[in-house]
Amino acid sequence: MLPRSYMLLAAIDRYLMSKSGQHRFSSYRIALKMILLTFFFWMIMCVHLIIYFDIQISSNGTNHICMNSPGSYSTFLSFYSLLINGLSMPLLMTIFGLLTLRNTQQHRNQIHNTMTLILRRRKKQEWLILRMLLIQIIVNVILALPVTIYLFYAGLTQYYKKSMFRIFMENYVYNMFTLLQYINAAASFYVYSLTSRTFRKELYCLIVYYSSKLKQYMIDRPAALLTR
Repeated sequence: MLPRSYMLLAAIDRYLMSKSGQHRFSSYRIALKMILLTFFFWMIMCVHLIIYFDIQISSNGTNHICMNSPGSYSTFLSFYSLLINGLSMPLLMTIFGLLTLRNTQQHRNQIHNTMTLILRRRKKQEWLILRMLLIQIIVNVILALPVTIYLFYAGLTQYYKKSMFRIFMENYVYNMFTLLQYINAAASFYVYSLTSRTFRKELYCLIVYYSSKLKQYMIDRPAALLTR
């Protein structure tokens, strides 16, 4: 939940930045407080996972896996995953993303004729960051939603009598959707690299800078050892 919550905070930050007179809310101190509050909030909200998850025997009877026991908690977890992961987070990120787009367009129309060169560059950078964020939100929803839908389905069908083939297919689908969720955790770098020329340029400059630092260190280190 933390990556998606921080992405939501980023969307809210872009929204506040797009509103006139709201730049005072976008500061390092406030961002740090919100990050810490979000961290402790989800630590408290996810305590039920520690309580109700346990080592269970798999359906083939040979493996032991960490999962929740079937029953009322499994049904609760299905609805919890659907409401939090599947609906509220994507919906809030989409809402703030659309509101930011609207504010940005209105702000552009208001100051298009009087904008200075420095302000134009600043707005261009803000627009690039917003575009990267919106694309990341779309990718996040696409990759994280399938496993949420599966958990909801698993909770509703936990009391059904299933054949071995159906159990096999459900496990296969679950593993595939879980893989998508893991890919989602590392997708930001690839999304930024593919969608932003500015990000690629800055990344290249960063690699060149630290490569030169490393080369200089490798040259200076033997000389320093010889002088000892």
